[in-house]
Amino acid sequence: MPEACRQGNAATCGHTATGQAWIRAGGLGASRTGDDTAGGIIEPLQAYVRLNGNPWAVIGSPVDPHAPCPAVPIHCAATMAEGCGFIRIS
Repeated sequence: MPEACRQGNAATCGHTATGQAWIRAGGLGASRTGDDTAGGIIEPLQAYVRLNGNPWAVIGSPVDPHAPCPAVPIHCAATMAEGCGFIRIS
């Protein structure tokens, strides 16, 4: 089961996710799909657990291509790489 993502968790490109202040996980805002991670939108990987209608982002959730893509290819195919070890979503 992948770990749920929170504010400050990094994607494979090194950029970090934003979070929702109204719901916290381990003291940090929860990251939903549709939220940005340094310019790229987090896309859904799971659809079972939702926060205000949007699926909760998990490790492996794709991140839309963002600057400096295409010059730096890692920003063209990033995924969420960090999560909250005590919140797992199947």
